[in-house]
Amino acid sequence: MESTVLRAKLIVLGDAAVGKSSLVQVFHSDSQQGFPKAYSMTTDVQLQVKSVKIPDSPYTVELYVYDCAGQETFQPFISKVLGSSALVLVVCDLTNQNSVSAATKWFERARNANKDFKPQKLKKLLVTLEYLTL
Repeated sequence: MESTVLRAKLIVLGDAAVGKSSLVQVFHSDSQQGFPKAYSMTTDVQLQVKSVKIPDSPYTVELYVYDCAGQETFQPFISKVLGSSALVLVVCDLTNQNSVSAATKWFERARNANKDFKPQKLKKLLVTLEYLTL
């Protein structure tokens, strides 16, 4: 059976320090090492590529994951990659009301940058993270 590669562009958005990069790193490494202990703030847009074979099918999904900085200073960089995305993942911190409220802003930015897409074609997902101090 010949394999078919499907490609998709996923943009990960959200306020600074909500866990976007950690989430992307865990996904990229297949969660084998858990969430990273060392943290380095994203200062632009970082690309990770992950191929996932769909079980019992001839399909492999090649996912281009763009991890975007959450600070306003970097919005010009983010606007450039948002334009052609079909998937948007917005991450927020449930313990921070400002972060939760800002999720709408991030969805709006993605929709405004994707004027070529019909609203129903832009796939959106909200991920909420809660940090627990032990």
